Amino acid sequence: MKSVLLKNARIYTMNIDQPFSSEMRIDGNKIAAVGQLLDSSGCEAIDLKGKTVLPGLIDAHCHIFENIQLSGGILLDAMMTKQDVDDTIRAFIAAHPDQKNYFGIGYPEWIYEPGEVTRQHLDALCPDKPLFLRSNGGHESWCNTKAFEALGITKDTPDPEGGVFDREADGMPNGHLNEMALAQLFTDGIEWFDLSQLSQNADKVLGRYAAAGVTGVIDCGCFEKTRETLMDMLHRRAEAQTLTQWISNCCVTESACDFPELLPQLQRESQKYCHPLFFNHTLKVVNDGTVETGTAALSAEMTGSDPIGEVYVDLEPLSKACIAAAKMDMDIHLHGIGDEAVHTNLMAAKAVREAGYSETRITNAHSQFVRPDDVPFFNRYNVLANTSTIWHYRNVELEHQMPILSDRQFRMQSILKTGGRMTLGSDAPFDETGYAPLLGVEMGVTRCLPNHPDLVMAPESERLSVWQCLEGYTLNAARSAHVDADTGSLEPGKRADLTILEADPFEVPSEQIHTIPILYTVMNGRITYQQN
Repeated sequence: MKSVLLKNARIYTMNIDQPFSSEMRIDGNKIAAVGQLLDSSGCEAIDLKGKTVLPGLIDAHCHIFENIQLSGGILLDAMMTKQDVDDTIRAFIAAHPDQKNYFGIGYPEWIYEPGEVTRQHLDALCPDKPLFLRSNGGHESWCNTKAFEALGITKDTPDPEGGVFDREADGMPNGHLNEMALAQLFTDGIEWFDLSQLSQNADKVLGRYAAAGVTGVIDCGCFEKTRETLMDMLHRRAEAQTLTQWISNCCVTESACDFPELLPQLQRESQKYCHPLFFNHTLKVVNDGTVETGTAALSAEMTGSDPIGEVYVDLEPLSKACIAAAKMDMDIHLHGIGDEAVHTNLMAAKAVREAGYSETRITNAHSQFVRPDDVPFFNRYNVLANTSTIWHYRNVELEHQMPILSDRQFRMQSILKTGGRMTLGSDAPFDETGYAPLLGVEMGVTRCLPNHPDLVMAPESERLSVWQCLEGYTLNAARSAHVDADTGSLEPGKRADLTILEADPFEVPSEQIHTIPILYTVMNGRITYQQN
């Protein structure tokens, strides 16, 4: 864009003092003015009567690098049946007979009974080449016998730190792999990814995000294999002004043993990747697993019986690492799903604040189970509560397995009422129902799947408002990445990051928000998506 006046639109600035306006002037890649009757001299005037302009939507927790790495493989999804999974694997192998190895992602781990996720099952689908699948939740994996052979894994192979093989009676791993340490072992040990396809894959993935109205993403970790190649490629795109989203990335671990090497790596990468549209200044620590894999760190108080899972990094080493990161002017992103992990993360945040680092941005990712006594700590220690509202629907499987947990999830409204702030992201490609922010807004408001009014997540008192969800996808998401001075709201001097909608999400019925067409996506003053 050169100099443009957008007029006659409902323009939501996401500033409390000015909820919306009707005109906005953009000069180059910056917002020049926002008001009711602006000077249009020297401008191209675009009449957006009946349309809605929002700050560019931001995915505050996803795995964009991993999405790019995986988009050339077998793509499964959370709504598939066992037969769908098998049929999709067979079809992909038949369509790609010359590949040396096969990689896939997205099988819904909760549809399989114990003992069904075995190497023998995958051997029947792919007997002669390595096959490796990541689950929809990302914390478990599945492989065939050829994958074990390729890595020299036998019954005598010990479990690595941070991962567990399920085993057969004689000790041989049975193909069901628990936690990300094993996923990393397999992705590092076998050449799954075609480097020549990475740029094409990136075009596809980033294009899909632009079509969903997304102008920025916070990446929360990927496979080390090809990571540096991807980072260099995307950094070059940022310098060439051809990125369709600004990208914040991180250095990630789930083990305290990694901190001595990881923190210097973060320091180096923060200096190498420091473009306004592509940067790394975040330490991420995965501090428990997921409910679906039984690895979320849940206390006996939360489960009503025995504790489940465990915290991966104890409070003392976590606090020391977080304080060290804050001292380096880095931000902090902590994965906490179970209440034990969330509590540990909040206490680490307390240590950072008490050490005097008030400006460090700290986010607790997912925030699925929070103790009532911990709810006020999000505000007290200035911790952003991240969640994926596309997970906010009644989980029938969880009701069957642990009924007491089913109405204790995602108490985001409670956190907001105590003064906390919320960010929203998709966790894609580990998203259950989709990565589109408008779908996330709808499900945050309804707490149910679209077209499934019977799947409302209890308690309904935790439903969010449209405004709260949009804050989570705009200003608060930008705050999490420490770029709220540049984007996240529509203010003079900020970057022209915009999402333009056909209709107003505040006016349409809540169950129709996800159907609102995206007309334009604009990032850094450049149109990255235009309908049709």
